[in-house]
Amino acid sequence: MYLTKQNFLIQAKYAGFCENEAGLEESLLGFGAELYMRSSAIEQYDAGIIKRIRLFIEKNRLPLQLHAPIVPLDYSLYEKVVRLCKELNINTIVSHREASDDVFLWKEISLLLARSGLRVNLENHCEGYPDSIVELYKRINLENVGLCIDPGHVNVFGKIGILEWLEKYPQGALREVHLADNEGDRDTHLPLGRGNIDIKAVFKALEKRNEKIVFVLEPKKKIEAKESLIFLRKNGFLG
Repeated sequence: MYLTKQNFLIQAKYAGFCENEAGLEESLLGFGAELYMRSSAIEQYDAGIIKRIRLFIEKNRLPLQLHAPIVPLDYSLYEKVVRLCKELNINTIVSHREASDDVFLWKEISLLLARSGLRVNLENHCEGYPDSIVELYKRINLENVGLCIDPGHVNVFGKIGILEWLEKYPQGALREVHLADNEGDRDTHLPLGRGNIDIKAVFKALEKRNEKIVFVLEPKKKIEAKESLIFLRKNGFLG
């Protein structure tokens, strides 16, 4: 499993973006971004910052996608997400799936995204087992909908191991993987190799699946992102 600048992103918070190109480049360490925005930022964002992000990404030919806000499911919010994605030339978003989410509403949102040329990857969050998110994926049954696994969430909330969780995902459904470590007690987003997640075993299992996957590093700080990059390079996952 080999990571490149086309399938490896670093999550960046909208509020943390700098006002100039040098700051943007420093924030992303030369990689593309999964932009995380709170619902308040999507409701009212700085058009100047959005323009700078888009120009920087396009100039450097880096991938960009959006992490939807972690809020109760709301169709009107996703209408705003669609407009923002058009401004940023984004075609993929990832969204947490919660146990209380309505299947019908998710289908309607997925259709809205499909009409706008957007793909959505459903991410596990606090579930103990993967059955509910897999069932939602199957019931939506749209080409633009895929699955995202966050091994860190599985390590904290899962009642089964990460590798067993992965086996429950239908072949071809997995399109995104989030990368962060923890000790299994809290979702602390430690640098890779600092917690008790067997990252090497996860990569080995993913390689066997042979799917086209985007990987997103989720650091808390830039210095911790650098530590994770060292881990990935040392273990032969990143050139």
